[in-house]
Amino acid sequence: MKIRISLSVGGFNEKVCKTWGIEEWQGMDDLDQDVLFFGMYTLHDYDALWYHTGKKTIFWCGSDILNLTQVPEFQRRLRLYEIDHYTETSQEADLLASVKIKAKIVPSFLEDVNDFPITWKPSKTPHVFLSGHPNREEEYGFDLVKAIAPSLPEFTFHLYGVKGESTANVIYHGNVKNEQFNKDIQKYHCGLRPNEQDGFSEIPIKAILNGGYAITRKNLPHMEPYMSPEQLIDKLKKLKEFKEPNLEAREYWIAKLNDYPWVKKTT
Repeated sequence: MKIRISLSVGGFNEKVCKTWGIEEWQGMDDLDQDVLFFGMYTLHDYDALWYHTGKKTIFWCGSDILNLTQVPEFQRRLRLYEIDHYTETSQEADLLASVKIKAKIVPSFLEDVNDFPITWKPSKTPHVFLSGHPNREEEYGFDLVKAIAPSLPEFTFHLYGVKGESTANVIYHGNVKNEQFNKDIQKYHCGLRPNEQDGFSEIPIKAILNGGYAITRKNLPHMEPYMSPEQLIDKLKKLKEFKEPNLEAREYWIAKLNDYPWVKKTT
């Protein structure tokens, strides 16, 4: 199998090919190959699918599903072929089902899990990290964290991806290279993902791989869900009670991540 990565997510080329051990599709020279279409965002992606004569598999990235639900022509084209569909969450699978596409749910992680050692240690002053994008601070929970931080003075919150003015226990790190980010979070205790609408985020997974804990708005195995700021505060306070790394969660997710037929498991 080879992979065709949509230009809309072209920045993932190197990570996808390296992590999954798969070669890039060479267009007209590979028309009869089994091809994994990574992301279906534009008419160009659907044209490539249309012209390809070999077996077709689609990995849905997230927002491309929203595009599909809004464009009947995209839906019509997909129904012309036998295609294996994969997505990462039940929410995304339900959205695909609304346009009569049945998808298998398998979470992905585009890094080597072996690069994330167990570094978690118990603490009465936990460090919590989250990440977001400029002008989307509310969506990614930055505003929420700033609101609750004064009531949790023993905690330190680390905000990545956006520049801002740090306070006593809220630290803005801005954009950092992925290698630096992975190094930083080895010292932290919890990955927080407050997004109400979200794909399968690397934030909680990286926290768990390091032996830490994850708190999210989504109800996922071995992650603590919350529905209100008050409930979030209660979940955070429990971090101070934990004495051991989150090994059960780590083992569970390592077994689930990248469990695709085109990926050779290494752990």
